[in-house]
Amino acid sequence: MKIKVAVGYARRSSKSNPKSSIPNQILMIEEYCKKNNICLKEIYIDDCKSGRRIKGRDQYLLLKEHIKAEEEINMVVVAFADRLGREAFEFIRTVEEIRKSRLELICIYEGISSESVSPMQLVMLAIQAEFENNQRMQRVQNSKEQLLRQGIYSVGGTPPFGYQLTKERRLMPIEEEAEVVKWVFEKYSKGLFVSEILFELKSWSKIKNWTRSNIEKILLSKTYTGFIFKKIDGKKGLYEQLSFTPHPPIITNELFDDCVKLMVGKQSRSFKINFYFLSCGLLRCSACKASVKPYMNKYYHCPNCSWKIIRTFIEDRILEFLLEEEGGQADKHFENNKHIISNKNKLEVLFASGKLNSDEFDEAYLHLQQDDTNNKIKMRYTPLIKNKNLEHLKQVLMNDKVSFILNDSGSIEYYKERT
Repeated sequence: MKIKVAVGYARRSSKSNPKSSIPNQILMIEEYCKKNNICLKEIYIDDCKSGRRIKGRDQYLLLKEHIKAEEEINMVVVAFADRLGREAFEFIRTVEEIRKSRLELICIYEGISSESVSPMQLVMLAIQAEFENNQRMQRVQNSKEQLLRQGIYSVGGTPPFGYQLTKERRLMPIEEEAEVVKWVFEKYSKGLFVSEILFELKSWSKIKNWTRSNIEKILLSKTYTGFIFKKIDGKKGLYEQLSFTPHPPIITNELFDDCVKLMVGKQSRSFKINFYFLSCGLLRCSACKASVKPYMNKYYHCPNCSWKIIRTFIEDRILEFLLEEEGGQADKHFENNKHIISNKNKLEVLFASGKLNSDEFDEAYLHLQQDDTNNKIKMRYTPLIKNKNLEHLKQVLMNDKVSFILNDSGSIEYYKERT
């Protein structure tokens, strides 16, 4: 009797239970092959790799190449079916590649072989693996939220400057850093600009290499008031409270609120920088279509029609217009994405019921991938506006040959015939 030759595959994500550890998977594969008189040629191992993505799973890709090239291999053995992939699409494609190569897939824990189950059963197994992964991710997220509500810092990463984590992962102030945090808030509440605070801080604090972004990050963190908060839009004073068990505060709620009010007030003037954002033909007169010019450092005006408009008013309106335009693209992306997911589900059902063969399945899947690529959002202007990088935004708009008109009803429109 000819001895069968197999290759194995083992994978674990960054967090796994002992049952699905790499040593346990290897042991299961080796014992199965020994018991069934199978020659195990090699085991490919991806450690700390997510099953939701192929990218980064180098050994998995080598396995796929190996089974295509090696004629002597008869089967692929895995300890658990979901080790091949937690996404149903990827699992189905891998199984189909194994079938095309006339190989047998063995899933030890589930006790199944690709030669003894139908395509429908394999598809159901793939869908079950994807569903269980989504459930697991939701349980992890729920656990993190529960810990956060208890004041345990489970969001990952380093804690805010001024705090350290105890063994129980609770926030505890670092006295020297906490004094700096308090000083920054007090100075800002007295009307100092961030640039002035930075200049003073560099002169006496050597704790870190201070930058403007360091100070802004401190000023935008409400966690210093004694509870863990998530920033929704710090410069508008919008926060979500995550913890309801307090930790030692560094500043009072009153001091933080005072600073937020100042920050929101300055936000309305943040675009008053020392250059004319809408010069060089970016703003047109609605009547004569001429380029609107800067006037007296406060206005834009049309030299032909002799009208003028406050520069901050029109600049803010156009920035809001650009944000709304790209926000509309995001809504369209969401609707298109729902359509793609629906088609994906239909494709799986057709394949499982035998109405599509493997070639038809591959072709349809490639079309779905192309649709998904075309559906990606390209946010060109929004990041620049939110970061207040108007010099760069102006250059991008000029490169795009975009200009604007304030029409008679007071709304902004694109002017498309710029020369």
